Formats: sequence, C-alpha cells, structure tokens
Amino acid sequence: MVNVLIRGDEMKKILISLIALIITACSPYGNLTTMEYEELKYPFEVKKIKLDDGRTLAFADEGKGDVIVFIHGLGSYSPAWQKNIEKLKEKFRCIAVDLPGYGKSSKEIHSGKMEFYADVVKELLDKLNIEKASIAGHSMGGQIGIVMALKYPDKVKSLILAAPAGFESFTAGQKQWFRDVMTVELVKLTNTQTIRANVVSNFYNMPDDAEFMITDRIAMRGAKDFENYCYTVVRSVNGMVDQPVIDFLEKVKKGFKQPIRCPFKCIKTCEISSSPYCIITALYNAFKGNLKNGYAFAGANAFLSTKIVSVKELFYELKNEYALAVR
Repeated sequence: MVNVLIRGDEMKKILISLIALIITACSPYGNLTTMEYEELKYPFEVKKIKLDDGRTLAFADEGKGDVIVFIHGLGSYSPAWQKNIEKLKEKFRCIAVDLPGYGKSSKEIHSGKMEFYADVVKELLDKLNIEKASIAGHSMGGQIGIVMALKYPDKVKSLILAAPAGFESFTAGQKQWFRDVMTVELVKLTNTQTIRANVVSNFYNMPDDAEFMITDRIAMRGAKDFENYCYTVVRSVNGMVDQPVIDFLEKVKKGFKQPIRCPFKCIKTCEISSSPYCIITALYNAFKGNLKNGYAFAGANAFLSTKIVSVKELFYELKNEYALAVR
C-alpha cells in the first residue's frame, strides 16, 4: 500500500479538475461529437478567396445594394451574424467574414493585431472590387472596424458598432497580466460551462436558436486545427490590448482628412497633395455641378466670347472637338 501526501493547493487543483469532469459529464453537451471546421454548418453559402500572403479567407456574400461588411468578435465566426444578414440582405449586399484563424478560414499563425485584421478586410474589399463599405463589428470586430476606418478612411462609408472593444486603457503592467493569464493551454482547456457562459454574456437575453454558437464551439475542440485556433484567440487578445482605439479618440474628434487623390494624372510629375491648385480638378468639380469648387476661365480673350455656356456644356463641346481632331 502506498501512502500519498497531497499539499493543500494541489488538493484544490485535483478537486477543481474532478468537479469540472463531473459537470461536463452531467451537462447537456456531453454527447456532442467533435467536428472539423469545414464540417460546421453555416446558414449561407461559404465563399473563399486567396489573400496575397497565401491565407484562405472564408466569407459569405448575400444580397445586393450598398455593402455592409460584418466582422465577428473574439473566438467567434461569421454565422453569429445570420439573423442580421437574413433581414438586411433584402436591401443590402451583406458580406460576413471569418477572420484569419477563425471559422472556415485557414489557420496559419499570425500576429493577431487589430491592424492586421483591418488590412485583411481592406484586401478583401479590393479583391471584390468594392470601393467603399459600411463596417459592422461586434466586440473585437468593432475595434477592428474603428482601426480600419482610421487607417483606410476612403474605404469606410460608416461604422455600425455593437459593444465595441478598444475603449479601455491599460497600463504596461495590466497588459503584461493579460499576456501572462491568457494562454493557449487556458483556451484549450475551457470547459463547457465556461464556453456557454462566454457566449451567453454576449446577449441581453440569449434566444434558443443561438444555441448553435455554443455547440459549435464545444464540437470544434476535437478539430485538427483547434490548437492554432486557440493560438489565434490568444494573439487576438494581445492585439486588442496593444492597440486600444481610445488612444485615437482625440484624433477622431478633430477629424481625419481624406487622402487627396487625382483621378486624371495628366502630368506624371504633378504632386496633387502639395499642389495649391489644379485646373483639371476644378473643371471636373464644375462638370459634376459643384460650382463652389469648380471654375472655368476665359483668360485674356474673354472679350471674344459670343455666348455663355455651362461648364457641363463646355466639356461636351471640347470632347466633341477633340474627337473630330484626332480622327
């Protein structure tokens, strides 16, 4: 017979482990079978696109009209938006992404930085030839949306933020505490009750038909890429802590100037950003009806004018004269 002396703190660890096993065995999720990420059932067609760095990004693309891009929160995936998309696709083009490392997107290791995710969403828009979109984000997805709006203001029409993260400020010590506590092993060993509590906390009153978010998260624990998913969650937490948007609120209040871009490029050496005036831009503004910022000049030969025409008419006359001249 072997006598084993167990210290008090070790006994606590063993008791906690036993309680967790009992709870799991008695929980309604004890009979769930494991699933690979590709086996997860999505409520919409899943499309995939290859990013420039070789990753595969999974996304849904439903409806027509002005574009709304939906970005999920920490540890989540695109089906979390299914009820929103179900209604909004009647009037909008709804694109819901699985961020790299999540859902059906590939699971390569990455930095988890908010700016990295913003770059990915921007690249997706470019590859889909979408000039501008409204960005809807929940929690971490909201923080990504804000970072994207700050970095790519010309790509973001508006922001739709649901409980966005990033408005908390952290000291260096608090940031390190997050890094020390949030580990891959911790995410891997999250029990079913904690998984359920994490999902339920996202709702004021969780509906029964959102239960799939819990069962999917539990079932994916046996997936071959689950460890990389856990790593992604950990890196995402670090990214959220490292780049809080509260640091940029003062800049947001003052406003960001849109980057100046010239659609004409009539002179290769022209630097539109530093040029005090551009006649081509002014004429184009007037052509569109923006008379405040668009002008036409007759110069020294103004006395020879025989009629006064609108800038729009002038453009068409010049266009027709040019067409005749180059025949």
